[in-house]
Amino acid sequence: MLLKSGINTYQKNNYSLKYRFQRGQSDRANLLVIFSGFRTKGTLDFGGDAISPIRSNILWIFDEFGTENQNTYYLLEDGKFSPRDIIDDFINQVRQELGLNYENLTYSGFSKGGTAAIYYGLRHCVGAVVATVPQFFIGTYAKKYWPKVYDFMGSAEADQQKQQDDYDDIMPDCILSHSKSATHLYVFSSHADPQLSDEIRPVLPLLEMLPNFNLIVTDSPLITEHIDVTPYNIPALLALFQLTADGLYPTFGVSTTYQTQNQKAISSQRKRNEGVAVLEKCSTVPTTNQVELEMVTLLRGYEQKRYADLNRTLLVKSSDGKTTRIGMGKLIDKQISRRYVQDTFVDYQCALTVSPGKKGYPLSAFPMGQSECQVELVLPNGTKVNTALVTKRPLFFHQLQDGQLLTVKGSESGTSISRVDLKSLQPSEGAFLRVDIFSDEKGAGILTQGWFAPIGTTVTGWGDAHMYLVLRETKSESVFTFPLGLLDRGRELGSQINISKSMSKSYFSTLRAQAQSLNGLKDGDFVAQILFVNPDVTALSFEIGKVSIKGGKVLVKNNENSTKSKVS
Repeated sequence: MLLKSGINTYQKNNYSLKYRFQRGQSDRANLLVIFSGFRTKGTLDFGGDAISPIRSNILWIFDEFGTENQNTYYLLEDGKFSPRDIIDDFINQVRQELGLNYENLTYSGFSKGGTAAIYYGLRHCVGAVVATVPQFFIGTYAKKYWPKVYDFMGSAEADQQKQQDDYDDIMPDCILSHSKSATHLYVFSSHADPQLSDEIRPVLPLLEMLPNFNLIVTDSPLITEHIDVTPYNIPALLALFQLTADGLYPTFGVSTTYQTQNQKAISSQRKRNEGVAVLEKCSTVPTTNQVELEMVTLLRGYEQKRYADLNRTLLVKSSDGKTTRIGMGKLIDKQISRRYVQDTFVDYQCALTVSPGKKGYPLSAFPMGQSECQVELVLPNGTKVNTALVTKRPLFFHQLQDGQLLTVKGSESGTSISRVDLKSLQPSEGAFLRVDIFSDEKGAGILTQGWFAPIGTTVTGWGDAHMYLVLRETKSESVFTFPLGLLDRGRELGSQINISKSMSKSYFSTLRAQAQSLNGLKDGDFVAQILFVNPDVTALSFEIGKVSIKGGKVLVKNNENSTKSKVS
């Protein structure tokens, strides 16, 4: 076979295996094989940047088999060991193509993947296996927690209890039959993971028969459940990957690591009165159509085990110096303590901050114009700290509602919120505007396409801007907006359109290039414009035409100037 980099498929006897391969960047004669736990289809454990320090060859095997691409514990489909057989053959082919012996291989996996790594590692007598939180009684575990996976693994015609018992015996039998194996086995677990007592301790006597068995039990307040064990131990896992790639196999035996709170670090943090306010997500609440601001707010060194441990208020400071105070609600997220740890563990599980009842905020909760955001943090003892609301990476969010536009723009230096009434927004001077189509499609609605390219920004990707058709009723001045799509007309640039290539995707169109229905609007006369929104610019075009609705029928009148290329 010819081993290809990237994601590919290996086939044998009309059965296929999906894999991803990454060639090594050093002269190490080693292959790291990674088996994944239960994940979304098409994704892999250690498939991102976390694995980047490893310079040896890396092979990921997807646990997606059969016509349904279903998980199988890398072992069974319909009561047959078809996945096992093709994995055996595939790894052997890869090994030979790379000129490696089995002792040059390191297998690793997490949860379900850890089970597979141990099974194949002992079966193939590889140099090392690094596994976190594996299961050893896969029949009982899969049937209880992943019944669809269990059904796919098993045969509907088999005696179900016997089949479950047989599957439970697979791992213990594998360990027993390879009790003399020279494979160096490293298993990671934690007392916070119930599977330590349910899955690992019952087979510990068997595992300890292996001459090179190591169990590392990691205890830390940052580990609260099964899924925390692997990410917490990433530094140790990477170290073992690198050591075993060089043929170095440290011995730990059965070890437990303990991490406790550093009271000096906590005292130091409290003296600094360091507030943290990070906006992590903006969204629209589907049930209320209101704006949700999801953030983490805390005072370094002060626990938030209860909602009452810290009060917080969003301070929205407008350009005229006025401050709008907005109340905030709280939720529990135990992962925040791990994500925001600094020097030592502090329990911040109640630091997740949202709108009261998570119903979102109406646009009217925010002042008109542009405002800067802070969060006021108050401890029960009265200590008060105001801190800027920031984001860890650039963030932009916008929402249109009742003729008003709200934008949220965040960065590491701060977060601004802008609320404008579209009626007061003046057409953008200097923008390029050309309307190619503006028709009523025989009264069914509006079909429009054209260029609108404001200055001061770039639009080269599909997500770089949002455009809307704006209809303003001439009598009441009520404003209605309809989303537009973007089309790529870059081939026109230079020859037909005198604007920069950096605006190649600033060509708008009604969605799916079909007429936009106006069924929700009452009879009346409207002025049509185009609205452009992105992190750099909010721009409104000059009039592109007029619209009349009479008896539910739509009639349009083109603005002749807008159908010609021009700078508005």
